[in-house]
Formats: sequence, C-alpha cells, structure tokens
Amino acid sequence: MVSMMSEYPGFYQPYQEYVSIDEVKSKTYFITAISMIIAGAIVLFFLENGLPAIIFFLGVIGWLVALIIGFFARSEKTHKILLYIIVPSSAITITPLIQIIISTSGAFIVGMAFFLTSAIVFSAYFYVKIKNPDLTPMGKYLNIGLWAVIIFGIIGIFLSFSPFIYFIYSLFVAVLFSLYIFYDISLIEKRQIYSPYSAALNLYLDIFILFKQLLYILWILFGDKS
Repeated sequence: MVSMMSEYPGFYQPYQEYVSIDEVKSKTYFITAISMIIAGAIVLFFLENGLPAIIFFLGVIGWLVALIIGFFARSEKTHKILLYIIVPSSAITITPLIQIIISTSGAFIVGMAFFLTSAIVFSAYFYVKIKNPDLTPMGKYLNIGLWAVIIFGIIGIFLSFSPFIYFIYSLFVAVLFSLYIFYDISLIEKRQIYSPYSAALNLYLDIFILFKQLLYILWILFGDKS
C-alpha cells in the first residue's frame, strides 16, 4: 500500500541478507506481528497514562510525512526507517479515538474491531495458503480505489459531508483494505515481494487502516456518540 508499485513482480529486489524465500516470508510475518504488538503496547501505555498534546502532534506529523515519503520509497533501508516511524505514529494517532470509544461506549467495540480485523487477516492468510489464487491483477484496481480514498479525504478537509456519507466512506475503505490484505499476503506467498521490511510495512498499514475503519463503523452502529 505504501508503494503504489508493489503489484509489479520484481519491483522489490531480493534482499541479500536472506538465503531463501521461506526465510523472507517468515521474516515478513514476524516483523508485521512485532509491529502490531509494539503499536498495541504504545496505545495501552497512553490510555493508562494520558496522551500529551505535543506527543499527539508529533505523531500526526510523523504519520503524514511517512505516508508521503512512502509513495516514493524504493530501497529496503527507506522502508525500514518508515516502519520505525509509522508504527509509533499510527499508535499515537489512533489512541484518542480508542479513548473516546471506551469512555462513551465501553471496550466492547474495540474488542469487536480487533476480533473482526484478526478474523479477516487469518482468513486471508489461510485462503491464500490453501487456494493459492493469483491476485496480481487486483493491484491496479486496488490502487484506483486507494486514489479515490485519498481524493475524497482531501475534499473532506474543505467540505462537510453528512454522517451517512462518512459511514459509506468508512465501509468502502474497510472493504478496500480487506482486499489489500488478501492481495499483499498473496504477493508475499507468491514470491513477488522479496524484501521483508517493505512487505511488512504494506501489510501493517493494511491491518491498521482496516482496524481503524472498523472502529468507526462499529462505533456508528453500536456506540453512544452523545
């Protein structure tokens, strides 16, 4: 997702540190899992101790800068640095939303979003492992959807839409990044992404954005927004 070119085989060159594609795949999933654990630990820390405004501001800046740089990132070293920036930044920026949901509606919605996200991730993994589908052609259509999301987000900065439109938008983003999870796991399993940090960064962002949108959707449907 970070690199719009990720659907093209060979775009990421083999990372010389790894001696086999199985080691690359294992490293990719390990980095993704560790990134999720670190992000969760950061969220829990700030939920418990409070989130200073300056930390939130730095998190937003780090998140935006990293995403912009990500569209042009090419080297494994750059993706590694981006992962180190995006993981804490994403955790910091989502903490206020989680805090509001828990304080107004309880932890059930957060737990349900986590459960649904996990179910989608594991379903994608086992579907790809068992069926071995060729999802490469999906890439261009997913990127069209991604650009539509980006354009709508920019327009939303200047124009105000109804809550229903934002709800439909969240549904679209959730479906889009669910498909991105299937797509990126397929690339990993089919040896079309060889460098673990770039692949882990893509997969981490897929999972994080899906989780965030599910939080919005479940909060709208079941939460107390008063």
